[in-house]
Amino acid sequence: MSASAVTRQEMVGLLCVMDRTHSQLTDALPETCGVSHHNKDYEFIIQQVLFVYCSVNLWLLMLFFWMLDGCS
Repeated sequence: MSASAVTRQEMVGLLCVMDRTHSQLTDALPETCGVSHHNKDYEFIIQQVLFVYCSVNLWLLMLFFWMLDGCS
């Protein structure tokens, strides 16, 4: 598995437990992931993970309001 894939997997694992800020995510990632937070790949991986993470949360929020609207 590539260093980027390991970093992505670590980020997803950390976000599954609880929401984290950029700084908290950076501090929580182990140095053994192979992608330093000073690296361009690191920011790209964060953008990819957060795009999916935010899209899922937005979808769940829309589903919640749709269910509320349907129940009234």
